Amino acid sequence: MTLEKTQLNEDIQFLLKDVNKPLAVVDLSGTIYKANHRFIESFGIGQQSNIRDVIAEQSLLTMNDMLKQISDKKRMTVEIQMKLHKDQCCVKVSVLYDETASKVIMLFDLSLINKKRLDIHWGSAFIQSDSLFIISDQEGIIKDMNELSIELFDISHEYFIGKTIDHVLELFSEKTLKIEKFKQQIAEEGHIETIQQYIHPSEHIRYYKIASFKDDETNLILTKITDFTEKTMLKQQLAHKGSLLEVGQLAASIAHEIRNPITTLKGFTQLLKATANDETLKYLNVIDDEIQRMELILSEMLFLSKPSSFEKEIISVHTLLSDIIRVIYPKATLESIMIVQDFEFEGEPSLFAEEGKLKQVLLNLLKNGLEAMQPGGTLSIYTKKSGQNKINIVIEDTGKGIDENHLKQIFMPYFTTRSSGTGLGLPFVLKTVEDQGGTISVTSELGKGTKFILSFPIAEKDKTITEEEKKKFVTK
Repeated sequence: MTLEKTQLNEDIQFLLKDVNKPLAVVDLSGTIYKANHRFIESFGIGQQSNIRDVIAEQSLLTMNDMLKQISDKKRMTVEIQMKLHKDQCCVKVSVLYDETASKVIMLFDLSLINKKRLDIHWGSAFIQSDSLFIISDQEGIIKDMNELSIELFDISHEYFIGKTIDHVLELFSEKTLKIEKFKQQIAEEGHIETIQQYIHPSEHIRYYKIASFKDDETNLILTKITDFTEKTMLKQQLAHKGSLLEVGQLAASIAHEIRNPITTLKGFTQLLKATANDETLKYLNVIDDEIQRMELILSEMLFLSKPSSFEKEIISVHTLLSDIIRVIYPKATLESIMIVQDFEFEGEPSLFAEEGKLKQVLLNLLKNGLEAMQPGGTLSIYTKKSGQNKINIVIEDTGKGIDENHLKQIFMPYFTTRSSGTGLGLPFVLKTVEDQGGTISVTSELGKGTKFILSFPIAEKDKTITEEEKKKFVTK
């Protein structure tokens, strides 16, 4: 029972952290066991509440039927009316039943709600935003834009009205921004995001983030251009340091400064919980969860800043991989990703490594693989013998791939192609693999996928590790 509970918590924490849509884990009575921050933010309820509290009256019967049937059907998709502030909206819900834990995992698609929110808030965002917004039709003719063009390009917005979006894109270097390819991706995929260099009339170099997406309902294209100069310059400065340790020391000084107020916040939150009523306790639990997320990010920063110190032990490779596959299976199933595993290495290979850190490395790489794919993709995990005494652990996805320029930078601290990324995940992977005595390599092809190969020396299972040898394997 204890093992199952531990594994359940591990599975759920992985889902809550890495699924971008609202997600709630409920029991068969509808009581919420866990919820991610997207769910809490969207519906205003969390742990210990009942999912029925945000279900519209006309959909309660559908919800009750689903909870009765899910233990037999294992997986369902339902459409229900949900309460959202003073309004209601139809939501598509993917439901998965965890038989071991008797828990129901519910993933919510809020595309209709998000579109409605966009309509409500668009007017004020367009006028008051510190980014340049451009509205164009399918032919690329600019219908409207706010006045930020003066600040970004030193050109009045009136100049662009009635012209094509090409007149804006041509302001950037044609070496990096291919206009036809830019427009083709919007037409085919509905969105594109890129950071481009711009030489201001004052001859100052600026960096602007360009993000465009197509609204299928109105057949209009919204383009948002944001000044990304400060962040881009900071990344370049960090890259030029050329040393993971130097970057880590900078991160450590920042992390230590942030950790002090976080500790204070955590202490006062615990004190408030002691006297809080049920309503207040919900919000305090949300605050507590967010504090834990901040602490996790700080821990990653601090890991890069100091020498590692941990004890290694003999661990079974295939047992470790099987456990990790079980962790990511619910996320892969919800996103219609197929997992393929092939442990062709004969026997039961072992490593002399720190299990917790190695598990974090593999979860990081598998999570990246899942996020790189669309529904229908395949994530492969397999082991192969390498030479006389090494084992390769290979993680391969069929995702969008990584272009050659980005591939050279993926292990650099703070380099990320995601707007919400920290750029610390792969530097953590590299440092940990090397600390464990292994190596890591990566190959990728745009449109076909990415492959990571981790190579480690094979450990002798029956070997007795002396105290002197243990000291050698503690990384100072």
